[in-house]
Amino acid sequence: MMGVAVLSGYYGWTVGRHKPLLQEAWLQPPPDMASPEAKEDSRVYFETRGMADSVRWKRAAYEAGMNDDQTVQNFIDLSQIRLTPEDEKELTRRIGKAQKLARNAMEREKNIWQRRRPFIDRGGKTCVFDYKNFVTSWSYPSGHTVRAYIIALILGDMYPSHKQQLLNQAREFGESRIICGMHWASDVRAGKQFAYMLASRLR
Repeated sequence: MMGVAVLSGYYGWTVGRHKPLLQEAWLQPPPDMASPEAKEDSRVYFETRGMADSVRWKRAAYEAGMNDDQTVQNFIDLSQIRLTPEDEKELTRRIGKAQKLARNAMEREKNIWQRRRPFIDRGGKTCVFDYKNFVTSWSYPSGHTVRAYIIALILGDMYPSHKQQLLNQAREFGESRIICGMHWASDVRAGKQFAYMLASRLR
């Protein structure tokens, strides 16, 4: 297993921390609860509850349990990328740079919007059994989705012939968060947008 410290997405919320100012946000606000987009979020959430215990559900649960190194390695393995020692060093450097920027940016963004997770608002089964920490953390944007797209964008820049496959993997990884019931569909879209904004600041 490659020992790469990778961006993981910040889930905790620091008790007593002053809420960041709205003008510090990178993203537009999440959908208003009465909006058509929010209604679509709810429709997708309830529809995906019907996937419980399916093969796709089990895959989503497996991905939810991956640690940082396992997530990076999964992207490498599925794309059949062969890392040279020099490339491994470069990947470690780039991921470390992304992680440093993302840690504060994700904490700030989640604390600005403070959106609750769908299973809290709507009930229903999730594919994460130990979700106590998720009850006291925010949903918007999806940190797992940010992580997936950052990995895909960095590896895709290093291996352009694999870029589309890597981006497809990131999309499916984000969909797993919806299937798991950990995120609204709009959280995942925002996670993708946030990852691209983050990547543009790494160049």
